[in-house]
Amino acid sequence: MALGLAKAALNQGKTVAAEGLDSFKQAVSAVSFDQIQAATGLDEAAYTDAVSFIKGHLAVVYGYEFIRSVDATAAVTGALNLAILTGADVYPLDEKNNTQGMLDMGALPGANGKDLFGIIDAIEKGDIRCLFVMGSDLLQLPNRTKVAAALQKLECLVVLDLFPTATAQLANIVLPAAAAPEKAGSFTTVDNRTQRFTAAATPPGDARPDYIILGDLYARLTNGASPSLAALQQEIAPAAKKPLDRPVLAYSAPQAHAPGSMTLLIAPFLRHNGSYTSWSANNLLVAPEAVLRIGTADAGRLGVQDGDKLTVTASGASVTLPVQIRDGIPAGLAVAPAHFPAVGITALQTKAAAGLTVTIAKN
Repeated sequence: MALGLAKAALNQGKTVAAEGLDSFKQAVSAVSFDQIQAATGLDEAAYTDAVSFIKGHLAVVYGYEFIRSVDATAAVTGALNLAILTGADVYPLDEKNNTQGMLDMGALPGANGKDLFGIIDAIEKGDIRCLFVMGSDLLQLPNRTKVAAALQKLECLVVLDLFPTATAQLANIVLPAAAAPEKAGSFTTVDNRTQRFTAAATPPGDARPDYIILGDLYARLTNGASPSLAALQQEIAPAAKKPLDRPVLAYSAPQAHAPGSMTLLIAPFLRHNGSYTSWSANNLLVAPEAVLRIGTADAGRLGVQDGDKLTVTASGASVTLPVQIRDGIPAGLAVAPAHFPAVGITALQTKAAAGLTVTIAKN
Protein backbone atom coordinates (compact mmCIF):
# COMPACT_ATOMS: atom_id res chain seq x y z
CA MET A 1 0.00 0.00 0.00
CA ALA A 2 2.85 2.40 0.84
CA LEU A 3 4.41 1.56 -2.51
CA GLY A 4 1.16 2.45 -4.29
CA LEU A 5 1.01 5.81 -2.51
CA ALA A 6 4.66 6.49 -3.31
CA LYS A 7 4.12 5.64 -6.98
CA ALA A 8 1.07 7.90 -7.16
CA ALA A 9 2.96 10.73 -5.43
CA LEU A 10 5.77 10.41 -7.97
CA ASN A 11 3.28 10.44 -10.85
CA GLN A 12 1.62 13.60 -9.53
CA GLY A 13 4.90 15.37 -8.79
CA LYS A 14 4.04 15.66 -5.10
CA THR A 15 7.49 14.68 -3.88
CA VAL A 16 10.51 16.50 -2.52
CA ALA A 17 14.18 16.12 -3.40
CA ALA A 18 15.72 13.11 -1.69
CA GLU A 19 18.90 11.11 -1.83
CA GLY A 20 18.50 8.01 -3.99
CA LEU A 21 15.47 9.42 -5.82
CA ASP A 22 16.55 8.43 -9.33
CA SER A 23 17.25 4.79 -8.50
CA PHE A 24 14.04 4.62 -6.46
CA LYS A 25 11.99 5.94 -9.40
CA GLN A 26 13.52 3.29 -11.62
CA ALA A 27 12.67 0.48 -9.17
CA VAL A 28 9.11 1.72 -8.65
CA SER A 29 8.47 2.08 -12.39
CA ALA A 30 9.04 -1.67 -12.76
CA VAL A 31 6.01 -2.37 -10.52
CA SER A 32 2.63 -1.76 -12.15
CA PHE A 33 -0.54 -0.60 -10.44
CA ASP A 34 -2.13 -3.87 -11.55
CA GLN A 35 0.45 -5.74 -9.44
CA ILE A 36 -0.15 -3.41 -6.50
CA GLN A 37 -3.92 -3.90 -6.83
CA ALA A 38 -3.50 -7.68 -6.81
CA ALA A 39 -1.64 -7.40 -3.50
CA THR A 40 -3.78 -4.75 -1.79
CA GLY A 41 -7.20 -4.79 -3.45
CA LEU A 42 -6.93 -1.06 -4.25
CA ASP A 43 -6.74 0.21 -7.83
CA GLU A 44 -4.72 3.08 -9.27
CA ALA A 45 -7.60 5.52 -8.89
CA ALA A 46 -7.72 4.92 -5.13
CA TYR A 47 -4.04 5.77 -4.73
CA THR A 48 -4.29 8.77 -7.03
CA ASP A 49 -7.27 10.08 -5.10
CA ALA A 50 -5.50 9.61 -1.76
CA VAL A 51 -2.37 11.43 -2.91
CA SER A 52 -4.43 14.30 -4.33
CA PHE A 53 -5.08 15.39 -0.72
CA ILE A 54 -1.38 16.02 -0.07
CA LYS A 55 -1.04 19.73 0.62
CA GLY A 56 1.61 21.05 2.97
CA HIS A 57 2.92 19.29 6.06
CA LEU A 58 2.21 15.57 6.47
CA ALA A 59 2.60 12.76 8.96
CA VAL A 60 3.02 9.06 8.22
CA VAL A 61 1.51 6.97 11.04
CA TYR A 62 1.62 3.18 11.03
CA GLY A 63 0.66 0.59 13.62
CA TYR A 64 2.28 -2.39 15.22
CA GLU A 65 0.65 -4.82 12.77
CA PHE A 66 2.65 -3.03 10.08
CA ILE A 67 5.88 -3.24 12.08
CA ARG A 68 5.38 -6.95 12.78
CA SER A 69 3.94 -8.03 9.45
CA VAL A 70 5.07 -11.09 7.49
CA ASP A 71 7.26 -8.86 5.32
CA ALA A 72 8.09 -6.20 7.90
CA THR A 73 11.28 -5.04 6.15
CA ALA A 74 9.46 -4.14 2.95
CA ALA A 75 6.49 -2.67 4.87
CA VAL A 76 8.51 -0.36 7.12
CA THR A 77 10.88 0.57 4.29
CA GLY A 78 7.84 1.51 2.22
CA ALA A 79 6.45 3.73 4.98
CA LEU A 80 9.80 5.46 5.44
CA ASN A 81 10.14 5.94 1.67
CA LEU A 82 6.72 7.57 1.59
CA ALA A 83 7.70 9.90 4.43
CA ILE A 84 10.99 10.84 2.73
CA LEU A 85 9.28 11.45 -0.61
CA THR A 86 6.61 13.71 0.88
CA GLY A 87 8.72 15.37 3.60
CA ALA A 88 6.45 13.91 6.29
CA ASP A 89 7.07 13.21 9.96
CA VAL A 90 7.02 9.53 10.96
CA TYR A 91 5.09 8.16 13.94
CA PRO A 92 5.24 4.37 14.47
CA LEU A 93 2.57 3.13 16.91
CA ASP A 94 2.92 -0.04 18.95
CA GLU A 95 -0.06 -1.95 20.36
CA LYS A 96 0.68 -0.92 23.96
CA ASN A 97 0.05 2.66 24.99
CA ASN A 98 3.44 3.36 26.58
CA THR A 99 5.93 1.52 24.39
CA GLN A 100 7.67 4.80 23.55
CA GLY A 101 8.07 5.62 27.23
CA MET A 102 9.46 2.14 27.87
CA LEU A 103 12.01 2.54 25.08
CA ASP A 104 12.99 6.01 26.33
CA MET A 105 13.75 4.51 29.74
CA GLY A 106 16.22 2.15 28.12
CA ALA A 107 14.03 -0.94 28.48
CA LEU A 108 16.05 -2.99 26.01
CA PRO A 109 18.62 -5.68 26.75
CA GLY A 110 22.11 -4.29 27.39
CA ALA A 111 25.36 -5.81 26.18
CA ASN A 112 25.03 -8.78 28.54
CA GLY A 113 21.24 -8.83 28.64
CA LYS A 114 18.81 -11.19 26.94
CA ASP A 115 15.54 -10.73 25.14
CA LEU A 116 12.59 -13.03 25.86
CA PHE A 117 13.72 -15.95 23.74
CA GLY A 118 17.29 -15.52 24.94
CA ILE A 119 15.91 -15.97 28.46
CA ILE A 120 13.96 -19.06 27.39
CA ASP A 121 17.09 -20.56 25.82
CA ALA A 122 19.07 -19.85 29.03
CA ILE A 123 16.38 -21.58 31.11
CA GLU A 124 16.59 -24.64 28.86
CA LYS A 125 20.38 -24.72 29.35
CA GLY A 126 20.04 -24.38 33.12
CA ASP A 127 21.73 -20.97 33.19
CA ILE A 128 18.59 -19.32 34.58
CA ARG A 129 16.84 -21.12 37.45
CA CYS A 130 14.59 -18.37 38.81
CA LEU A 131 12.45 -15.97 36.77
CA PHE A 132 10.54 -12.83 37.79
CA VAL A 133 7.71 -11.98 35.38
CA MET A 134 5.92 -8.61 35.54
CA GLY A 135 2.59 -7.99 33.83
CA SER A 136 3.08 -10.48 31.01
CA ASP A 137 1.44 -13.80 30.25
CA LEU A 138 4.37 -15.59 28.61
CA LEU A 139 2.14 -18.46 27.53
CA GLN A 140 0.29 -16.11 25.16
CA LEU A 141 3.50 -15.24 23.31
CA PRO A 142 4.88 -17.02 20.22
CA ASN A 143 6.37 -20.51 20.59
CA ARG A 144 3.94 -21.33 23.40
CA THR A 145 5.01 -25.00 23.61
CA LYS A 146 8.68 -24.09 23.97
CA VAL A 147 7.96 -21.35 26.53
CA ALA A 148 5.73 -23.66 28.62
CA ALA A 149 8.38 -26.38 28.69
CA ALA A 150 11.01 -23.87 29.81
CA LEU A 151 8.83 -22.45 32.60
CA GLN A 152 8.28 -25.97 33.95
CA LYS A 153 12.07 -26.36 34.34
CA LEU A 154 12.45 -23.34 36.64
CA GLU A 155 13.20 -23.86 40.32
CA CYS A 156 11.29 -20.68 41.14
CA LEU A 157 8.81 -18.62 39.12
CA VAL A 158 7.57 -15.33 40.59
CA VAL A 159 4.75 -13.50 38.82
CA LEU A 160 3.62 -9.92 39.46
CA ASP A 161 0.27 -9.41 37.76
CA LEU A 162 -3.32 -8.18 37.91
CA PHE A 163 -4.97 -11.44 36.86
CA PRO A 164 -4.54 -15.19 37.40
CA THR A 165 -3.07 -15.73 33.94
CA ALA A 166 -1.83 -19.07 32.59
CA THR A 167 1.71 -18.03 33.56
CA ALA A 168 0.59 -17.03 37.07
CA GLN A 169 -0.98 -20.46 37.53
CA LEU A 170 2.48 -22.01 37.08
CA ALA A 171 4.12 -19.63 39.56
CA ASN A 172 5.58 -20.53 42.95
CA ILE A 173 4.81 -17.00 44.15
CA VAL A 174 2.19 -14.54 42.83
CA LEU A 175 2.41 -10.88 43.84
CA PRO A 176 -0.72 -8.72 43.35
CA ALA A 177 -0.06 -5.67 41.19
CA ALA A 178 -1.80 -2.31 41.28
CA ALA A 179 -3.81 -1.34 38.20
CA ALA A 180 -2.94 1.77 36.18
CA PRO A 181 -5.47 4.07 37.97
CA GLU A 182 -4.02 2.92 41.32
CA LYS A 183 -0.49 4.23 40.76
CA ALA A 184 1.37 7.32 39.60
CA GLY A 185 3.54 7.43 36.51
CA SER A 186 3.73 8.83 33.01
CA PHE A 187 2.82 8.07 29.44
CA THR A 188 4.82 9.24 26.44
CA THR A 189 2.82 10.32 23.41
CA VAL A 190 3.71 9.32 19.86
CA ASP A 191 5.33 12.73 19.34
CA ASN A 192 7.48 12.21 22.46
CA ARG A 193 5.64 14.38 24.97
CA THR A 194 5.78 13.03 28.52
CA GLN A 195 2.43 13.23 30.32
CA ARG A 196 2.45 12.55 34.05
CA PHE A 197 -0.50 11.28 36.05
CA THR A 198 -1.28 10.66 39.71
CA ALA A 199 -3.05 7.73 41.35
CA ALA A 200 -6.84 8.02 41.20
CA ALA A 201 -7.61 5.16 43.62
CA THR A 202 -6.02 3.09 46.38
CA PRO A 203 -4.94 -0.47 45.47
CA PRO A 204 -7.20 -3.08 47.13
CA GLY A 205 -5.95 -5.66 49.59
CA ASP A 206 -2.23 -6.41 49.35
CA ALA A 207 -1.86 -4.99 45.80
CA ARG A 208 0.84 -2.34 45.44
CA PRO A 209 2.48 -0.37 42.59
CA ASP A 210 5.25 -2.18 40.76
CA TYR A 211 8.02 0.20 41.80
CA ILE A 212 7.19 -0.27 45.52
CA ILE A 213 7.29 -4.06 45.19
CA LEU A 214 10.58 -3.90 43.28
CA GLY A 215 11.99 -1.44 45.79
CA ASP A 216 11.16 -3.73 48.71
CA LEU A 217 12.73 -6.71 46.94
CA TYR A 218 15.84 -4.64 46.25
CA ALA A 219 16.07 -3.61 49.90
CA ARG A 220 15.77 -7.21 51.10
CA LEU A 221 18.32 -8.52 48.62
CA THR A 222 20.86 -5.80 49.40
CA ASN A 223 20.09 -5.17 53.09
CA GLY A 224 19.70 -1.55 52.11
CA ALA A 225 16.86 0.95 52.03
CA SER A 226 14.09 0.82 49.48
CA PRO A 227 14.72 3.62 46.94
CA SER A 228 12.11 6.36 46.60
CA LEU A 229 10.21 7.00 43.37
CA ALA A 230 12.11 10.30 42.94
CA ALA A 231 15.42 8.48 43.28
CA LEU A 232 14.39 5.89 40.71
CA GLN A 233 13.27 8.57 38.26
CA GLN A 234 16.61 10.33 38.69
CA GLU A 235 18.58 7.10 38.28
CA ILE A 236 16.76 5.87 35.19
CA ALA A 237 16.88 8.99 33.06
CA PRO A 238 15.45 8.85 29.55
CA ALA A 239 17.96 7.42 27.09
CA ALA A 240 19.86 9.98 25.07
CA LYS A 241 18.44 10.36 21.59
CA LYS A 242 20.90 9.44 18.87
CA PRO A 243 21.02 11.86 15.95
CA LEU A 244 19.22 10.43 12.95
CA ASP A 245 21.20 9.50 9.86
CA ARG A 246 20.43 11.36 6.68
CA PRO A 247 17.36 9.61 5.17
CA VAL A 248 17.94 7.73 1.93
CA LEU A 249 15.30 6.12 -0.28
CA ALA A 250 15.70 2.34 -0.50
CA TYR A 251 13.45 0.01 -2.47
CA SER A 252 12.60 -3.34 -0.90
CA ALA A 253 10.62 -5.82 -3.00
CA PRO A 254 7.72 -7.59 -1.23
CA GLN A 255 8.13 -11.30 -0.53
CA ALA A 256 6.30 -13.78 -2.74
CA HIS A 257 3.77 -16.09 -1.09
CA ALA A 258 3.76 -19.85 -1.52
CA PRO A 259 0.91 -21.10 -3.76
CA GLY A 260 -2.24 -21.81 -1.76
CA SER A 261 -1.08 -19.91 1.32
CA MET A 262 -2.63 -16.86 2.93
CA THR A 263 -1.47 -14.14 5.28
CA LEU A 264 -2.89 -14.20 8.79
CA LEU A 265 -2.85 -10.86 10.59
CA ILE A 266 -3.14 -11.16 14.38
CA ALA A 267 -4.58 -7.78 15.26
CA PRO A 268 -6.73 -5.94 17.84
CA PHE A 269 -10.51 -6.24 17.42
CA LEU A 270 -13.09 -3.65 18.45
CA ARG A 271 -13.06 -2.98 22.21
CA HIS A 272 -10.13 -5.33 22.79
CA ASN A 273 -6.40 -4.68 23.17
CA GLY A 274 -3.80 -7.17 24.32
CA SER A 275 -4.93 -10.30 26.15
CA TYR A 276 -6.20 -8.66 29.37
CA THR A 277 -9.36 -7.09 27.92
CA SER A 278 -10.97 -10.53 27.67
CA TRP A 279 -11.25 -10.38 31.50
CA SER A 280 -13.81 -7.58 31.07
CA ALA A 281 -17.46 -8.67 31.02
CA ASN A 282 -18.41 -5.41 29.27
CA ASN A 283 -15.91 -5.92 26.46
CA LEU A 284 -17.16 -9.48 25.99
CA LEU A 285 -20.67 -8.16 25.45
CA VAL A 286 -19.39 -6.36 22.34
CA ALA A 287 -16.89 -8.94 21.09
CA PRO A 288 -17.54 -12.22 22.95
CA GLU A 289 -15.34 -14.68 21.06
CA ALA A 290 -12.44 -15.09 18.70
CA VAL A 291 -13.37 -15.29 15.02
CA LEU A 292 -11.49 -15.48 11.74
CA ARG A 293 -12.31 -12.58 9.42
CA ILE A 294 -11.85 -13.04 5.68
CA GLY A 295 -12.95 -11.19 2.56
CA THR A 296 -15.73 -12.15 0.16
CA ALA A 297 -13.31 -13.47 -2.49
CA ASP A 298 -11.71 -15.98 -0.09
CA ALA A 299 -15.10 -16.91 1.36
CA GLY A 300 -16.28 -17.87 -2.12
CA ARG A 301 -13.08 -19.77 -2.85
CA LEU A 302 -13.26 -21.70 0.42
CA GLY A 303 -17.03 -22.23 0.17
CA VAL A 304 -17.93 -20.81 3.58
CA GLN A 305 -20.55 -18.52 5.07
CA ASP A 306 -20.67 -16.56 8.32
CA GLY A 307 -20.48 -18.97 11.27
CA ASP A 308 -18.81 -21.82 9.39
CA LYS A 309 -15.54 -23.14 10.83
CA LEU A 310 -12.11 -22.76 9.23
CA THR A 311 -8.87 -24.37 10.38
CA VAL A 312 -5.72 -22.25 10.25
CA THR A 313 -2.40 -24.11 10.17
CA ALA A 314 1.18 -22.86 10.57
CA SER A 315 4.37 -23.99 12.30
CA GLY A 316 2.96 -27.48 12.89
CA ALA A 317 0.00 -26.13 14.90
CA SER A 318 -3.67 -25.63 14.00
CA VAL A 319 -6.48 -23.45 15.34
CA THR A 320 -10.15 -23.73 14.34
CA LEU A 321 -12.33 -20.60 14.42
CA PRO A 322 -15.78 -19.50 13.24
CA VAL A 323 -15.78 -17.27 10.17
CA GLN A 324 -16.88 -13.65 9.80
CA ILE A 325 -16.97 -12.42 6.20
CA ARG A 326 -16.17 -8.73 5.82
CA ASP A 327 -16.17 -6.50 2.76
CA GLY A 328 -12.90 -4.64 2.33
CA ILE A 329 -10.54 -7.42 3.40
CA PRO A 330 -8.37 -8.12 0.35
CA ALA A 331 -8.04 -11.60 -1.09
CA GLY A 332 -5.31 -13.65 0.54
CA LEU A 333 -5.62 -11.93 3.95
CA ALA A 334 -7.29 -13.28 7.09
CA VAL A 335 -7.54 -11.48 10.45
CA ALA A 336 -7.75 -13.05 13.93
CA PRO A 337 -7.47 -11.58 17.45
CA ALA A 338 -4.92 -12.41 20.14
CA HIS A 339 -7.27 -11.29 22.93
CA PHE A 340 -8.68 -14.74 23.73
CA PRO A 341 -5.91 -16.86 25.31
CA ALA A 342 -7.95 -20.08 25.38
CA VAL A 343 -7.99 -20.17 21.57
CA GLY A 344 -4.20 -20.49 21.45
CA ILE A 345 -3.73 -18.41 18.30
CA THR A 346 -0.13 -17.63 19.28
CA ALA A 347 0.74 -21.32 18.91
CA LEU A 348 0.86 -20.58 15.19
CA GLN A 349 3.69 -18.08 15.68
CA THR A 350 7.39 -18.80 15.98
CA LYS A 351 8.43 -15.17 16.40
CA ALA A 352 6.93 -11.88 17.53
CA ALA A 353 5.29 -11.04 14.21
CA ALA A 354 1.70 -9.86 13.93
CA GLY A 355 1.48 -11.39 10.46
CA LEU A 356 2.43 -14.86 9.29
CA THR A 357 1.95 -17.12 6.30
CA VAL A 358 -0.66 -19.83 6.91
CA THR A 359 -2.84 -22.36 5.13
CA ILE A 360 -6.59 -22.17 5.71
CA ALA A 361 -9.09 -24.92 4.99
CA LYS A 362 -12.78 -25.55 5.65
CA ASN A 363 -13.31 -27.59 8.80
